[in-house]
Parts: sequence; C-alpha cells; structure tokens
Amino acid sequence: MNNFWALVKFEYKKIFYGKIFWVGAILLIGMMGMQICGTIIGNQYTDGKISSTKYDAMVLNRDQGRAISGRAISSELILEVSQAYGKVSIIDGINMNVEEYRQHALEYDDIMRLLSPVYNKVIAPRFGMVEMQNMTEEQADNFYQIREKKLFDSIARYDINETSKNTLMSMNSQVKTPIVFEFHGGYDKYKQILFATPMMITLFLAVCLAPLFAGEFTKGTDQLILSSKNGKKSQIHAKTFVGITMTIGVFIFIMGGAYLLTMSIYGFDGANGAIQLMNSLILSPYPLTIGQATIICLVCALLACVLASVGTMFLSAKCNSPFVVIVVSTVLILLPRIIRVPNTYPILYRLYVLLPVNMMGDHYTFTHMLHQFFNVSLPPYVVMPIFSMVASVLILPFVYRNFRNHQIS
Repeated sequence: MNNFWALVKFEYKKIFYGKIFWVGAILLIGMMGMQICGTIIGNQYTDGKISSTKYDAMVLNRDQGRAISGRAISSELILEVSQAYGKVSIIDGINMNVEEYRQHALEYDDIMRLLSPVYNKVIAPRFGMVEMQNMTEEQADNFYQIREKKLFDSIARYDINETSKNTLMSMNSQVKTPIVFEFHGGYDKYKQILFATPMMITLFLAVCLAPLFAGEFTKGTDQLILSSKNGKKSQIHAKTFVGITMTIGVFIFIMGGAYLLTMSIYGFDGANGAIQLMNSLILSPYPLTIGQATIICLVCALLACVLASVGTMFLSAKCNSPFVVIVVSTVLILLPRIIRVPNTYPILYRLYVLLPVNMMGDHYTFTHMLHQFFNVSLPPYVVMPIFSMVASVLILPFVYRNFRNHQIS
C-alpha cells in the first residue's frame, strides 16, 4: 500500500512539474474569470453617451429584483407590470422612450422575461412591449392555464410514449402555483458558467492526462514499467487513480471558486425559488428549486468530466503519442457542440445527450425527452449520472488491459 501511494505522489509530481499544467491552469482560471466578470466591465451607452457603468446597471437590477422578491406571479402582478409598461411611450411605432422605461418599467424586467415565453404566439407578432401594454384581465387571469397549454403542446412535439407524457404532466402538477418570484441573478449567471466552464475543464484535463500512459511510450520508460515486478499492477492503478482524483479535484476547485465569485458579485439569492423562474425554463415541468437544479447540474457535469477523463486515459494507454491523444480527445469533446442531433430521431437523440459535453449545463439535463425503459420513464438528469458512472467503470478495465498488453519494442 505504501508503494501505491508513493507511485501516486510520483505521478502527481510529473503532472505538477510540467509547464503545460500551469499554463493551462492560468488560462482556465482567466477564462472563467472573464466569463463571470466580463458582463460588468465597461459602460452602457444611450444615444451615444455613457449612461452608467455595466457594474452599476447590474447592482440596480439586483436591487430591483430583490425589491419584488416574495411576490406571487399572479394576475395582480401581471396587470401591475402592464400598467408600468403602459407609461412608456413608443417613438415612431418602433423604439421606446428609454428614460420612461427606466423610470417606470425597468424594475419589472425580470417578470417580463418570464411572461414572454408563455404569451408568445407561434406566428408573429411576438409578445413584446406593445402586447404587454395591451394586456387584458382575461390574459392575466389565464397565465397558468396558457402556460400549461404551451407545455402540453411542447411535450406533444416530442416522440415519446404516453407513459412519458403522463409522467411529465404529473411532475408539472407538482409545481406550486402561483409561482413566487425570487431574485436569482447569481444563479442565472452560474447557469451560464455551468454550460461553458466544465467543457473547458475537460479540455484542460485532456491535455494534462494525455501523457499519463502515452508519455511513457514516448520516453521509452514503458519498457522499464512493464518489465518490473509491480509495473503491470501498482503503476497502472496509481495512474488511473491520479487521473480520476485529479479530475474531481480540479472540478471542485474551479466550479467551487466560480460559485463563490459569481454569488459574491451577483448575489446568493434565489436558491429556494422554483426552477421555472430561470431563463428559458418557465415551461419546464420539473418540480425542482433553483438550488436543487444547480446541484443536479454540478453532479452531472462532474461525472461527465470523470467519464471524459477515463476516455482520455483509454486513448493514452492505446496510443503511442500524447499529441495524438490530445487531438482526438479535443475533437471528441467539441464535436457535439458543433454537430447537433434533432429530437426527431429519438434513439440517436437520447444517445447524443449522454455524450459528456452534453451533460454539462441545463440544455439537455432538463429536456422533455425522457429516457424510456419498458414501462418506466426517467428524466435525463437521473439517467446522466448513472450512465457516466457505469460507462466509466466499464472503460477502466480496458485502460488497464491496453497498457498492460503494450508490446515492448
């Protein structure tokens, strides 16, 4: 056992002493920081003149969001928003009076974003300021009925069986209405981080772990390892242990740091709010809180990173060059973000969403396309972590076998 931990320490030293690790780490942290802070750097302009800094605008939005937190999204609030927008004049039938908007309607901006997807029509005109100004009491009273009809129509467009459709509508019935608004600017921002940063972590790890086995072939040390007494066991086990633990450690460090930085700037508010409050999720049927959804996304992304790292180790044990491993891993990681499979091909689509990069963020995690197993329908956020763990466990023995059976020249 002491020999194993000595080998683990040695493998970590090889990674940490390499320049590529520190260059990659600095780039990763820098890109994460820019993603978090980029939107609050600089100024906002009106008619070519500076109106405020982006940071001040964010603080104003946060304060206004907190001011209406705790209010139910009811017909009363919807009509109140309509009256506020009614005080904003439209110039030339197209442009709004910016000063009037800031004075009367800006504080309801978050509510307007929630209402638009529900009231939007399939055919133009889309729901905008003019439609908000002309909101009727009947439309306001029927907000949740319209939302349910929109959700039902959305579910009907997916090629899923009746059990899945009933499961989705049953979960939707558990969503508490009226939905109570909670300011969640920090979680909205972190949601963006969850989409991009885990992918960057995966690319960083692909570069760091590519030489784990393939580097031994390049240096010729594979001959020494594979001919030694413990080369075919302890050394391989130590390498795979390092690959997995490093993945978990880097993910927790980066995503944990991103969470603390994001929330300290944009606010920790909103964890107990309904997931339907988040951008683009008002039509989600899942009865989850924003905090629960964030934890689910983190777990799915972490296990997806582990699966991707196991895949990189598999390639590293198979290929003779770390460069080849890096190129192939990068292509496999990025390709799903470039080529998309439509949900009109249900089998391919369900496999497609289980690719590591697609398990990062909420786009596929909370989709309506449930995974069907006989008479049981499971949401993607249940299937994703199970698949990642099972696939990782199944691939690991092949990592061991590939390196163990490598022919010594």
